[in-house]
Amino acid sequence: MQTTTKHRPSLSQYFMAIVILMMTSIGTWAADYTTFLTADRGFTEVTSLSDIQTGSNHYYMLVPAETTSLIVGVGPYEAKPGWASENSKALRYFEITTDPVLEESNFFTIEESGSYIGFRNAFYSRDLFQTHDNAGYMYVNTYTDANLDEWSYLTPTFQNGYWLFESGKYPISSGDWACGFLGPWNKNVAAGEAIALNRQNTSGDEAGHYRLFHITKSQLSTIRRQALADATTDTPLNATWLITNPSFETGDETGWTLLDKDPNGNDEFKTRDYGMSNKDGNFVMNAYQWWAPNLSVKQTVEDVPSGIYELSAVICTWEGREVTFMGNESTVSKTGVDDATGIPVTLNVNIGVNKKLTITSGSTGQWWVEGHEGETQTFFKVDDIRLTCKGVYLNGLALPLPDDEETLLTPGQWYYYDVSCHSDYLLIGNLAGMTYSTDGNQLMTNISTSTPQREMTLNRGRIYFCTTSDDATLRITTKREQQEGTFTAVALNVDGLPINVAGFIDINPDGPGSDGTKLISQYLAEKQYDIIGASEDFNYHGSLMKSLEPAYSNGKVRATLSVEGLIQGSYPFDTDGLNLIWKNSKIAASNESWTQWNSSKSGEGNQY
Repeated sequence: MQTTTKHRPSLSQYFMAIVILMMTSIGTWAADYTTFLTADRGFTEVTSLSDIQTGSNHYYMLVPAETTSLIVGVGPYEAKPGWASENSKALRYFEITTDPVLEESNFFTIEESGSYIGFRNAFYSRDLFQTHDNAGYMYVNTYTDANLDEWSYLTPTFQNGYWLFESGKYPISSGDWACGFLGPWNKNVAAGEAIALNRQNTSGDEAGHYRLFHITKSQLSTIRRQALADATTDTPLNATWLITNPSFETGDETGWTLLDKDPNGNDEFKTRDYGMSNKDGNFVMNAYQWWAPNLSVKQTVEDVPSGIYELSAVICTWEGREVTFMGNESTVSKTGVDDATGIPVTLNVNIGVNKKLTITSGSTGQWWVEGHEGETQTFFKVDDIRLTCKGVYLNGLALPLPDDEETLLTPGQWYYYDVSCHSDYLLIGNLAGMTYSTDGNQLMTNISTSTPQREMTLNRGRIYFCTTSDDATLRITTKREQQEGTFTAVALNVDGLPINVAGFIDINPDGPGSDGTKLISQYLAEKQYDIIGASEDFNYHGSLMKSLEPAYSNGKVRATLSVEGLIQGSYPFDTDGLNLIWKNSKIAASNESWTQWNSSKSGEGNQY
């Protein structure tokens, strides 16, 4: 018997909710990174230099060994006079309040130069994290160097279960006042604390102790998509990681297409380190060009889980001009204030079954002096594009069902199977802990689920399966009623090659010919076989079927046989030489079609 239920909390979930409520009423609740950076999600802890992958296939997460409630991420840089740009970003400790895999600024790539390594953030990727003589010396931040050099050199050492990262430019052995290790700026590993690079590994000025985890980029994308299943309107989740270069912090136009740019115009239509209020990081997209009636930038994001999203950005243009921002069919237009005031905008966007999000921002040019309307200038800025998921449709997260008995299904992952016709089906595999749903266009929070049965009647369409078991497989096949009984069958060579060709060439003088084949037909009709397999059913097929029709049907293939050497060309016969004949009262066949052999093997004049 099937049961249909909505997603309702179990008793244990109610209890957990009460516990969390009690914890949050006492103080801010913080998660433990060991519950997120697990092997079953694809994370591996790095404990030796040989395990550090400096290629482009891995991301790294850096966490403090002193406490499991914090991670290392990217935060604001506290600018001081004469220091680095106020738009630089600094390494900081952050409290874990949501799944950290959804925050791009928590992830780094590692680059290598000799015995040194350097960290580059996945989001603020134009520069490596470094110290600089114009950055207050030892504050670790993004600044001006895109390549690994003496300002970003780190010497890694693993000891006692944690990593130490010593300055390559100013090691302890140099005796320089700025020498030392990565560690908390104010000697205290705490949320919001910045990281410096002049900590000593001595009492009173301790170096930071770190753990390092890595994950492949493809696996990170998979678990991020799975995590979005928990998004709701009340608890939205960050999905900006789906967008390439959303804040232009690669320092160039990576991921974006510049539309209507004049190749012979000036070079102000590009990513620049210009100022604008409310911007993020060092760079913005700055579009400015003479004689341009329109300018815009565009990115189409593929494979976005179907659902409800909020898209935001900061846009800017001259006073009195219009600047637009679009997400698919949703559009917002704002009137500019001046060339440095960023205006925050927000759109609600629905991602349908095509799983595409097209982001566009632009402006229409004009001239500000009456009488010079044809001499157009166009200008706008856009930055800090963010995407937030408010709920995912079931079909937005499902993967194709492997549909075999060997591939293990990932617990918690939804899979879909396309039912071709309404029929009875058999579900083969481990069904323990498995549910199914047909609510593909429903938000995950609203879907109805049922328990699948070993034998089920399925309607045509897409059906979804999910399991909690770690050893589940699933194969689906059509169920056919098994009927016990007997049937008769015979296979025989009817020797149907013609006795002669063109009336004078004898090629089969011992064959039965038309009269003999009619006798074969009478014999088979008397025997009443249910299935007859006839080989060499060529020239006298009509004679063979004379006594069998209409009680029997047969294959309808007609073909030709090459008799090169006897006469030129090919000679037409009734069939291809192999035929199946069946009694209509026992067997039915339809939709017969010709299938060309992929290969054949010849021997003794026959092809198999």
